[in-house]
Amino acid sequence: MNTLSKRLQLIVPLFFLTFTSCVEEAIVVKEVSAVRVNSLTVISYPVTNGGVSWDDPFLGVATGADLSWSIAGPQNFTSTTYFPDADGTPVIFQGDEFPLFLNNPRSSYTLRLIDIDDLDASDLLSEDDIMAELVFIPYSEGSEGDLTLEYSSGSTTVQLAVTYLFD
Repeated sequence: MNTLSKRLQLIVPLFFLTFTSCVEEAIVVKEVSAVRVNSLTVISYPVTNGGVSWDDPFLGVATGADLSWSIAGPQNFTSTTYFPDADGTPVIFQGDEFPLFLNNPRSSYTLRLIDIDDLDASDLLSEDDIMAELVFIPYSEGSEGDLTLEYSSGSTTVQLAVTYLFD
């Protein structure tokens, strides 16, 4: 074999080794497309409205709040269920009205806890009371899969069991 062939046999593999080691792998960035809310747990909430029962009727006995919720934001959701006479113990909303799909995961949403009035006409002509409001952004940067997100404001703490969905 001539000297040029031997040199090429040595140089060509070195060239390919050097060239291929410089090629970077493409990084695939997954973009969150939605947040699926699987359930809502209300851990703590105000039991009274400034020391007065939430449901303080004109007639009869004062009772605890008829606890419900709504979410306002790029999409709006209102609960179709409630917990009557809530006494401060944690409550879990799940079942038929879940999952909810928050399709703007990087946007702000407002979760409201509501005392539903006039269920039995004992709160004559009163309007529903907003017990608490929590503003939240459902996507936590860099997170994936199933998570429990916890939000607090004042005496109110809620947990959202969520699943992040990606394109």
